Amino acid sequence: MPNGQDTVVLNQAHWIWAKESHSDQYVRFYDAFFCRRKAVAKMTISVDGNYIAYLNGAAAAWGQYADYPHYKVCDTVDISEYVREGKNELCILAWHFGADSQTYVKGEPGLIYELESEGRIAAWSREGVLCAPAPDYIQNMRRNLSGALGFSYCWNAGGDDGFGREGYEPLGFSAAAAAKERILYVRPNQKLTIGNTAEARLIDPARRVYDLGRECAGFLHIVFEAARGIKFTVVFGEYVKADGGLMREQAGDGLDFSVSYIGGGKRAEHTSYLRRIGCRYFQIVTEADEAVKIVWIGIIETPYPVAVLPFSAGTALRQRIYDVSVRTLRLCMHEHYEDCPWREQALYALDSRSQMLCGYAAFEGGNNGFARSNLRLMGESALRDGLMPKCFPAGESLPIPAFGLIYVVQMAEYAEHSGDIEFVKARLGRLEEIVAAIDGRAGAGGLVPRINGSWNFYEWSDGLNGMLDAADTDWDGKCLACAGEAETDLALNCFLLLAMQSLNTIYSLTGTDQNLDGRIETLRRAVFETFYDASAGLFSSFAGRKHYSKLCNALALLTGCAGGNAAEIAAKIAAGHGLSETTLAMKIFEYDALLSVDQDRYAAYVLAELDRDYGYMLDCGATSFWETLNGYREYGGAGSLCHGWSALPVYYYRKLLQGELWEV
Repeated sequence: MPNGQDTVVLNQAHWIWAKESHSDQYVRFYDAFFCRRKAVAKMTISVDGNYIAYLNGAAAAWGQYADYPHYKVCDTVDISEYVREGKNELCILAWHFGADSQTYVKGEPGLIYELESEGRIAAWSREGVLCAPAPDYIQNMRRNLSGALGFSYCWNAGGDDGFGREGYEPLGFSAAAAAKERILYVRPNQKLTIGNTAEARLIDPARRVYDLGRECAGFLHIVFEAARGIKFTVVFGEYVKADGGLMREQAGDGLDFSVSYIGGGKRAEHTSYLRRIGCRYFQIVTEADEAVKIVWIGIIETPYPVAVLPFSAGTALRQRIYDVSVRTLRLCMHEHYEDCPWREQALYALDSRSQMLCGYAAFEGGNNGFARSNLRLMGESALRDGLMPKCFPAGESLPIPAFGLIYVVQMAEYAEHSGDIEFVKARLGRLEEIVAAIDGRAGAGGLVPRINGSWNFYEWSDGLNGMLDAADTDWDGKCLACAGEAETDLALNCFLLLAMQSLNTIYSLTGTDQNLDGRIETLRRAVFETFYDASAGLFSSFAGRKHYSKLCNALALLTGCAGGNAAEIAAKIAAGHGLSETTLAMKIFEYDALLSVDQDRYAAYVLAELDRDYGYMLDCGATSFWETLNGYREYGGAGSLCHGWSALPVYYYRKLLQGELWEV
């Protein structure tokens, strides 16, 4: 929660915006100031939505941190290299989204900035600063890329009047109005950097498909020629379909992975500073192919700055797997960890838990500051009946109860790894609230039933995906909320146990004279009595049903529910024995469970599976690792081919091949 210790107070600046506002709004701001000499300068800036700031024709600052209306984060950027003696021109383009998504919480429109040079405030946001609607963007288009990503854009070269370039004349501007004031907070992690520029190569002239050569994430940069008023679309994706084109839309799911451009009658150049995308391929779609010439198209990569630790995996295959895993992790690492750079760019507790464990192993110093910023961002979310949303920050987000419990696990692991006990201790009340909200739903027998009105998801496998029909494993746009009489399942109760065990760890680390030992033992007994099937020698996934999965049995092992049956169950997990397979998302639970029973015995099993599954993806041409082994075929062709939780070889190779890794 915001505590006032990391707030930013500006000397003269106030929040401003255009006199009229609406959703999906692009507004320009122009300011000028004078410097007696070239000097050290910095600018503090924040906006609801996103921004790009040009100083004397150069892109000096960009990229609003993903935040909340009550936790408004600002950037403080060194802009000394762009300041000059005499007149300086500051041009800011701001994009106010104004509609909830799974990566943005709707807030009031507004911009604030303050520029300090030569020890004085040289420019600042105030009523009277020149502002105007941006004529080179289509306003209020409100076309979603996806429910997670939010709005797409359409850039009109015909409206490009040189804004942001040196010597710009602000014609047709009017005075900005005051906007709602809000408290500012220090950015909790580093700014993204400008990395490699990847040019896409034309591989199919007939279908106008371009290939970057590998998965990339960053700003789409394009140079094109088109007659005035000619509109064309750039579809971006991770694979080429059987018909030679890219997957653009999926009926019923509100997906449209494309951005649009309008010609201005001469060569035009555009960098999409306001919308980061992830992809490998582009396809140009227009009703008049001959009227649009693509001179250059590609991605300016925007990596988060980290130092990658050296690692030798011992074999060529494992080294390739390790290196691609690190790249996968970094492609899913921007303002926060994200599940995938193409389809969602959303921060999930489950995904980011695996990403944090990999980051502790892969990056110099464990990258603790980045992990902490993610945990804080998740902790700032509003709870719904005590339940966390499924992703953060999100204005539209159905809770996944198990994922909220994983947040407690993440916090304990962070405290153990980093030693940053005070950060976790300050949030102990929120962690207890999350656990109590689930545990408070327990019935007379001590077990918690599935929670109506939530997505009771555990993994993408039969019966555990939270679909209304347990046999329906395809993404088809159905409501994912549990409906009707709530069933009791093993997974939710085991995730509750994991969270309780983690709370006990936090109590110990923080010196809190409290524990949940009694409740943990009661719940363990209830789990064993309800779900253990002695005839099968396994735990069933659901009360009263014979459904056996590797995931649920692994969870029973990790939570101490198996007792003297642990070795037998572990052997059956490793052998298969008719259990439903664990998908890539949940392999961490399967592997940790087996290693907890007998690391010497099961290390070879884990390594062999990693070699097999990740080698398979490499053989299929993967340049980053996938959401599931079905790849793009998952969810009707919308499966992501770069997914953060699939970086797990980083964690296990470090642990099992070198034994260097901090133990969870």
